[in-house]
Amino acid sequence: WNLKKKTREVFKDGWYCTNDMFTFDADGYYEYQGRADDMLKISGQWVSPAEIEEQVLKNKAVSEAAVVGVSNEDGLVRLALFLVAPEAKGKTEELEKELIDLLMANLSIYKCPRRMYFLDEMPLTATGKLQRFALRQMAENQQASVTAWIKYETYRQNWTLILWSQQNKINSIGVDKKISDSQTTIKDADINFDVL
Repeated sequence: WNLKKKTREVFKDGWYCTNDMFTFDADGYYEYQGRADDMLKISGQWVSPAEIEEQVLKNKAVSEAAVVGVSNEDGLVRLALFLVAPEAKGKTEELEKELIDLLMANLSIYKCPRRMYFLDEMPLTATGKLQRFALRQMAENQQASVTAWIKYETYRQNWTLILWSQQNKINSIGVDKKISDSQTTIKDADINFDVL
């Protein structure tokens, strides 16, 4: 109300544009895809979160689903799926596999979320609307902590490898030399990596 610039943006040629997105089939039937500001560009293709959420909700164990786009370290937007599945407590791995199978069977690969997050409840406004920005923030925070852990583990593993190679007088480990080819082994049992 009383926002002249916004009003000019939503009126085009005398028509009020709601920014609701639809597709229509060969028979002329329209299908609601969501709001234009909810659409995500993934791998050069426009993706409707509503289409993915609709597929996920076909699984009876899922009571609520929401898809958001989250930028990765390379600046590419990737899909993250948030879901509420009260009956899946302790069996989230099984449900995740079922959902991946369902999505892969019914959607193009670029529409299949890379990450799934199980929540007790969705973040909502006082009026009951989904707070997608809060979901994006949760995914970004989770991604940042995973990235930090991976950087730490890589750093730790690299130093262990350097110390191991110095101790065993190995000048280089590369494509032609594998750790398993040498006469010694890495002492740190926590390390889990292959060197080519």
